[in-house]
Formats: sequence, C-alpha cells, structure tokens
Amino acid sequence: MNRGIPFILAAVLCVSGCGGTRRTATANTESLPSGYPEKSLPIPQYLFNQRRYSQAVGAYVQINLQTGDTPDPELKFRYERLGQLLTRLGFTAVPRREEVLRRDTQAADLAHKSIESFINEQDRHALLFAAAAQGSEPDEHTYRVLLQALEAWGGSPAEAGEKQSPDLVAAYKLRRANVLFKAKRYEDAAAQCLEALLLVPGQASAYERLGSMYYAMGAKSRAIDAWRESLRLSPANGPLKDFMARLESDGPKARTP
Repeated sequence: MNRGIPFILAAVLCVSGCGGTRRTATANTESLPSGYPEKSLPIPQYLFNQRRYSQAVGAYVQINLQTGDTPDPELKFRYERLGQLLTRLGFTAVPRREEVLRRDTQAADLAHKSIESFINEQDRHALLFAAAAQGSEPDEHTYRVLLQALEAWGGSPAEAGEKQSPDLVAAYKLRRANVLFKAKRYEDAAAQCLEALLLVPGQASAYERLGSMYYAMGAKSRAIDAWRESLRLSPANGPLKDFMARLESDGPKARTP
C-alpha cells in the first residue's frame, strides 16, 4: 500500500522536529482521559483500545503539537490510516456509529479487530473481520458501512460466505479448503484453513486440515507442527495419533489422515 496517502490532519502532524521519536509515549497530565491507568500506555493507544477512535486521533495530533518532536513514521502512518478510515465511516456526521463500535458485543469486538488490522496494513484480515461483524449483526447498519469502506479501499468485495458469524465463516472456509485440496490447489487450501483459524482460533479440525495441506505441498515440518497443535487441542483424536506414529516410522510414504 502506498504510504503517501492523503490525511486531513497531515499538516498538523508534520511538525518541526527536536530530535526525539518516542515522546508520544508520555502525556500531558492536565489532559489525561478518564480512567487512564497511570501512564502505562500512550494516551492515543489507550483511547484506541477503549474504542474511542476519534479521540485517539485527536490525542495523537495534540501530543505531537505539544512535544514538537518529529513523529515516529510507523506510528504516524497508523494514525493517518485510522483518520482516513474514520472519515469514510462518517463519524462526524453520524456519531452513533462510533457508539455502536464501543458496545460489548461480538460484532463490536470483530469490528475493533478489523480496524486494528487495517491500521497495521493487514487489509485482508480487516476485510474478514468486518464481514464477520456484519454477519454477526446483519441489521446493524454501522457494520455494513465499515465493510463497504474496506471493500472500497481494497477494491474487492467480501464473499457471501464470509458475511456470517465467525463460526459459520470458519466452517465455510474449511469446506472450501476441502474443495481446493481435491483440485490440488494446496496453497489456496492452506490459506482457507488459516483464515478459518483467524476468525475462530483453536480449532483442532482446522489445524488438522492445515497439516494435510502443508504435507501435500511438501512442507513436512509445517505439517507436523500443525498436526501437533491439533492433537494438543484434541488429544482424543485417535486416527491422527495413529497417523503421526506411522509418519515417524514410515517416513514420507505415509498418507495424510
């Protein structure tokens, strides 16, 4: 992604430098937000974690103006991205949207993961989390707006099967992985397993299938790691245990479970 993206606050972020790069980790104690835990986090990061996104951007800009330091490039870029996304979400015109994202719900949690992924340039992850957020609360327009903003940004829409709750999306991904495996598209199949695990971590079946994809690709060590994780999560999986034992004794001639 081109890092030269425009940003409504770029002019005030590009302050003259005094040689420091990390003084954003300190804060003006006169403007500490309510509940701020003894400076254990930079104020903007604290506000972001609290899902007070607009305030996080504002605090970041304010601190840079107060310190006069040259902003850390990576941190500056992340807040530029956040500002771009907030503009697309229309928080100023519709403040309720930001309130929705602060709810204690699965959909709001997924939306937060989406926004966090986006500012860290993990655009595919951001899209998947946003699609699952909409699928979790299909009647809430805010999640549709978030998904549409990310679809427009990346230029590709989410699939219909991705606009469901996380468990259903994960099941959809594993079904697709099986189809791709049969078509000998092993790398694509592995990618589907990884996306299933992104949305629902700790699925023993997803790790087992991922191991099969890796093994078919010739990535034996990665396959073994995936199968071991599957057994750790589901130690009663007798067939996989037996297969692993055969694999150790027979070598590469063993067939995948």
